[in-house]
Amino acid sequence: MAEGLPPRFTRAEGAAPEAAGEDLAAALARLATAGEVVKDEPETLLLRGQGCWWKLYRVLPRRRLFAWLGRSRALREWQALRCLEGAGVPVAPPVAFAEDRRSGILRSSLLVTRDLAEASDLRRLWQQAAEAPERRLALAAAAGTAAAALHGGGFGHFRMQLRNLVRDEQGGVHWLDAPYACRWAGATPRRVAAVDLADLCGAGSPMTLAESEACLLAYAASAGWAPAAAALRSRGRLPQKLRRIAYYLLANATGHRMPPTP
Repeated sequence: MAEGLPPRFTRAEGAAPEAAGEDLAAALARLATAGEVVKDEPETLLLRGQGCWWKLYRVLPRRRLFAWLGRSRALREWQALRCLEGAGVPVAPPVAFAEDRRSGILRSSLLVTRDLAEASDLRRLWQQAAEAPERRLALAAAAGTAAAALHGGGFGHFRMQLRNLVRDEQGGVHWLDAPYACRWAGATPRRVAAVDLADLCGAGSPMTLAESEACLLAYAASAGWAPAAAALRSRGRLPQKLRRIAYYLLANATGHRMPPTP
């Protein structure tokens, strides 16, 4: 398991949790053998330990020549989660971030987030609630309220899916991943919010029409407006994807890229 792990990180923010004097690379190597391995794939290693989730994003050799051109996946998630947290949007608390670059070429990046007690992502809960329609309606409403909180803070998610939301043991819903998030000074533009909501409860979502309507009703209760469920669900997957990409590129080109963390 220790194979393929970075021997050191060349850049880091935050610190290894509950491991005084141990750097992030050493803590990661120890957890790779002593922690809970949730996923181990060529590009992603996901571990659970020390009260945290550890996500190592590996850059395969064939992609390394281009990796220096942009921010790493872990850096984008780190900046987004910290910015969301600072704006009062519920998130999985970010703990640490690190990168392994050699001669400027990115090899891997790490994100550590605090483990929320008894938390499960909404997609998993959705699958477990397949025979309980009232529970799925409640989850849909919780997702709509979480989306309204994010948009009310001026953020666009650009990959708003149930798997990016987690619910804790108290029923609170938190954002887990937001690597493509952008920010506006006021509320999120409605065209961007509609793209997010189409991902959340449109044609590509596991929600039924009734569940989409429950999601949007909860969204409207907080945001003061919501697009019609039928209009979102009438969008084909390809037009939705093209619209998402176009709005994301426009947001980045017009200065709405997530700002660096202080």
